[in-house]
Amino acid sequence: AMGATHDSGEQYDAPKCHPKTRKQLLSDINQRIREPDKETAITYLHGPAGAGKSCIARSVCEEADYAKSLGGSFFFWRGSQDRNNVKKLFTTIAYQLAMLNNVLAGYISSEIDLDPRLIYDASIERQFQHLILEP
Repeated sequence: AMGATHDSGEQYDAPKCHPKTRKQLLSDINQRIREPDKETAITYLHGPAGAGKSCIARSVCEEADYAKSLGGSFFFWRGSQDRNNVKKLFTTIAYQLAMLNNVLAGYISSEIDLDPRLIYDASIERQFQHLILEP
């Protein structure tokens, strides 16, 4: 999905955490990135609209990207047909992963060659299995 990544042109100057705010939360999340635990590999941010979830996520993505530890990012947005569609999530992440690693790109490309529907008509479960998990 065009514009969904943390560093896309559509995200230019999007809100991020002020440098002196949410320091402990950002530190905790970044620690989990540096020292992943298979039991708690997913961090789920929740809260009401306007609480700062996207700001936190964008700040984390920028730091991980700078540290060369970001595999990909996807920011949903209701005002965009592409970014308001869960079917674009795993194809967008797979694309970003393929751009980071040529070997992984080959595996992802092979999966798409075997089943081209993965990029436009497969369920999100099949997309995850064949574009993210198996490669």
